[in-house]
Amino acid sequence: MKQTPVHREIDPLLSSSQEKLQRDRKAWRNSLLVKKAQSASARLVYTNNEEINDGITHFDVELGAESFSLKTNSRMDDGDALLDQSLSNSMNQKTDNPYEDILSQIPAIIVATILGIIIGIPFGAAYFPLNFFPLTGETAFGLRLFIFSTVICQLVLTFTSNFTNPIGLQIVENVPFYHAIAEICIEELGYGVEALSNLLLILAFATILVGISFYLLGALGLGRAIYFIPKHVLVGLIGGIGFFIFQISIEVVINQDFSFSIAGMKALMQNFHLYSYVLVFELTLRLLTYLTKNKKTGTPKYPLLAPIFYCLIPPLIFSWLWLFGISFEEAQAEGYFFPPTGGSSNDGSQELTFTASIYQMFTDPHLLDPWRVLRLDRLSFKVLMRSIPTIIGMVLFSLIHVPIYVPALNLSTNQDADINNELRAHGWSNLICGFLGGLQNYMGYSNSVAYARAGGKGKFSSIAIALSTALFFFIGPTVCMYIPRCMAGVILLHLGVDLIQESLIDAFHDFERLEYFGICFVAIVISIYGIEEGLLAGVITALSVFIAQSVHVQNPINGHSSAEMLRSSKWNRSAEAKAILDDTSIGCSRILLIQLQGHLFFGNLSKLTESICTIIREHESKHGKVWILILDFSLVLGIDGSVAMGMSKIKDMIHGDYDVSLCVYVTGEKRNKSFPCAYKLADDLVGQDSNLYDETMGRTLDDNKSYHSLDQSTLHRMDEAIDILLHERMFLTADQICHSLNEALKFAEDTLIARSNRNLCDDLISQIKLPIRKINDPVTIQKEVSILEKMLNNLLLEEYYSYALPLISNLEREVYKENDVIWEAGSTSDSAKFVVRGVLVGIQDEERGISEEIESGQIIGEAALVQNSNRTSAVKCLSEVAVLYSLSRKSYQRLLQQSPKIAMCIQIIAIRNLSFRARHVSHNIFFREGRNLSI
Repeated sequence: MKQTPVHREIDPLLSSSQEKLQRDRKAWRNSLLVKKAQSASARLVYTNNEEINDGITHFDVELGAESFSLKTNSRMDDGDALLDQSLSNSMNQKTDNPYEDILSQIPAIIVATILGIIIGIPFGAAYFPLNFFPLTGETAFGLRLFIFSTVICQLVLTFTSNFTNPIGLQIVENVPFYHAIAEICIEELGYGVEALSNLLLILAFATILVGISFYLLGALGLGRAIYFIPKHVLVGLIGGIGFFIFQISIEVVINQDFSFSIAGMKALMQNFHLYSYVLVFELTLRLLTYLTKNKKTGTPKYPLLAPIFYCLIPPLIFSWLWLFGISFEEAQAEGYFFPPTGGSSNDGSQELTFTASIYQMFTDPHLLDPWRVLRLDRLSFKVLMRSIPTIIGMVLFSLIHVPIYVPALNLSTNQDADINNELRAHGWSNLICGFLGGLQNYMGYSNSVAYARAGGKGKFSSIAIALSTALFFFIGPTVCMYIPRCMAGVILLHLGVDLIQESLIDAFHDFERLEYFGICFVAIVISIYGIEEGLLAGVITALSVFIAQSVHVQNPINGHSSAEMLRSSKWNRSAEAKAILDDTSIGCSRILLIQLQGHLFFGNLSKLTESICTIIREHESKHGKVWILILDFSLVLGIDGSVAMGMSKIKDMIHGDYDVSLCVYVTGEKRNKSFPCAYKLADDLVGQDSNLYDETMGRTLDDNKSYHSLDQSTLHRMDEAIDILLHERMFLTADQICHSLNEALKFAEDTLIARSNRNLCDDLISQIKLPIRKINDPVTIQKEVSILEKMLNNLLLEEYYSYALPLISNLEREVYKENDVIWEAGSTSDSAKFVVRGVLVGIQDEERGISEEIESGQIIGEAALVQNSNRTSAVKCLSEVAVLYSLSRKSYQRLLQQSPKIAMCIQIIAIRNLSFRARHVSHNIFFREGRNLSI
């Protein structure tokens, strides 16, 4: 639906400096692009002539058809939060004029009303067995019962449902139960008004029981049971409903029963002249949709195209009749229109026609027939007692639909309605309808999806649907016969094809093969046998997948820890940086690590969510608010579609409910691998354009060129992460994905350090690689000496800082190019080397892929030099160029004799390095992080 401009003022918090203001501008622009990715045009308008008075700055934001005025306060206290919900609410704010909103949704309202009436016409005539109805106008009687229950449900759902587009309907699937109770009435009371009265009283009593059952399920919070239904089963049910709607479209048009059998195909071919118009209109609509879709996103560019197309079908049909000189009566006799419904005039002598008096339609004496025969004094308790088993079955059958349709509609419309609230809403709807003598009702999934996809939403539109449907209570029996059958067929066929595509085509790449087989199985069973058999097929599928994915360890959480205990391997930091990480208020205590394990599937999704919430709350009680959460998937063996799709909601819960500023996800897979699932989980967690963070902090999965310790791209990503912590997340979504836990810890620690003191990152900026022609420039060498001095200070104890420069004077500068071998495994140790520029790789077992990347700022070979042992691993240059400063064994021996204090610097570095490695490895073993152990 075309969105109208929205003007809303928001008061976010800004910094006090112009530099901070510019960064906030960028943050808002990035956030708006992320939150409204489907919009092809989104821009932030900021001009130099904007006035800044008293620290207040104004931004004008244009986002597609929406515009916002952002009024910002330059005074910002560190840690104050600006919630995303403020912006989200302003973006989704309705227009100030509700009548304009209703007018813009008229096509969707018409579609929803016509779909409801189309369902009511055939089922209204089927409420009662043949020869049972003792009054005149059986079809009109049944249609009015249907409309009354539908309108009550629509009005109640309008004010109680969490959905923005629910469509209420009478439960037409209960017609077989009505026939069973009617047969009991016939056996006990015969044919007559008394039998009809008992039937209606028992059905109203059953409606009250259905309402009580719905309400109790919701009030007791038993709606959570639906989450044990796997998502692939729900998708299969959607596909089955799609086939069912496709079948109904044929039956409505050819006016005969249809099934996927030889007899059904024969009936279709005999009446193909009727259904051919449906196919022509449907193919035309599909072609128009394809030609007008958004080329970038593949989504429809004009959401109103389909409903407007539907509304044009009746004028086209009547124009066709006029053009070829065919009368309406002739077309109706040939089956192109619905037959008269059996209403009568005031004297009962003739059918009401479209030319009949409007007054006659609204004063038809048969309007209140359903309540005239509904007399409590006619109730037969014998009939009631005999009907109890059937009533119980009808109540249980009625309860089946809502727990299925609610999550299915959540999935189809990308909403998150609470199942318990929807159950309570259905309880009120059926209680009210039952006490007024109506029939069981529910939210119709198919009609709700059609209404939603036509752009319908909101209370005013929902009330309009109720009123337009109520109008057919009076004029329906007359007007409905002028609706072309092919129009109903096109609406049903289009929706059925959409649902089949959603479940069987779009889901192919989102589920594992076994899950997808279950989707197809459930859909086929429903299309051939019915919804009850489809539910049984869903149970069989769920159990089969559960057995196939069964695991030895049911707990999805292996362990959790604060980063105070588990640090990264980057121990050679400055004293200031270490002080920040050790600080209990701003350091590693703000980092929480949760390690997952085993198979994550629909059976433990609920436990996974609850466990994460519990762990975060426990950490908050001990260490304060969590700033950075690391979710480690290293020990996860597999993730099914239900969990993969549910992770985005877990992410939203972590950010929204617990205000966690930054999430880092660890895949635990080798390079060029992602999470162990078919679903593109990385796109949901960090976005399609995000790069995976690598230990080198400069290379991503799609970049196999030379790299270095910290490039501009990484600095930009780190700036985003820092801004999140400074702004308490605000509008940014800079979550990261890392290959290993060690990489994730490094990124989190670097972010905390930079948050407290950006100047501590300046040393890293100087490490950005230089062109090869400048690598031997005197100025470059002079800067390297300064960098090397700071490196040694990071590696040494404070009392040995004065020996850094004397030690540097004994080092020899070496330059290596990509793939140059520094030394081979097993070779004699003849030197220790400081990595000043570039990245090396230590290879311990090349066949098994056991290696470690060595960043600048580290020392290699110190232990072998001190112990006089051979090399345990091969080392070669991984970047385009690397600069090393080497201390030879000869120089080391000389220092031992002439300057033992300087030589002791190497020994201290070796001892501290070995000590930290031992602690790091022991912590990783404790966390069962064997694949990421440092070497």
